[in-house]
Amino acid sequence: AKASRALSNVLSNALKYSPPDQPVLLRSARQHEAGRDWLVLSVTDQGRGMSPEEQARAFERFYRAQPHGDVPGTGLGLSLVKEIMGVLGGRVALQSTLGVGPTVTLAFPADAPTAPAAAPVAATTPATAPATAGGQNKAKRPRASKA
Repeated sequence: AKASRALSNVLSNALKYSPPDQPVLLRSARQHEAGRDWLVLSVTDQGRGMSPEEQARAFERFYRAQPHGDVPGTGLGLSLVKEIMGVLGGRVALQSTLGVGPTVTLAFPADAPTAPAAAPVAATTPATAPATAGGQNKAKRPRASKA
């Protein structure tokens, strides 16, 4: 449940900060590092990106890179993700530059009982994608109805 919450927060941010007609990219991979297997999930959005100063504060409670923008939120999402990943023995990383949507990467210890199962992640990979450990999926948002 905690792993799902972390991924859900990251995906929610990506969908909020990307333009409505742009995809959000989800990648999955299995890596071996420091004698341990990791399940790595990366989410890349198409938002405005973040400056180095914004990235340095992104995991602080209540910090918002655009506090007066039109995107709703409290600034708790990434701080919760960081806490969850710490509890699970995992890692979270953020990479971005201004003008290029950020990538948030979650690395879960694959041998931990709380690691997300690899099969459901692989199931989201399009059938035309190569069957490798580095599957990816472009998630599109449902269109809002105009009332």
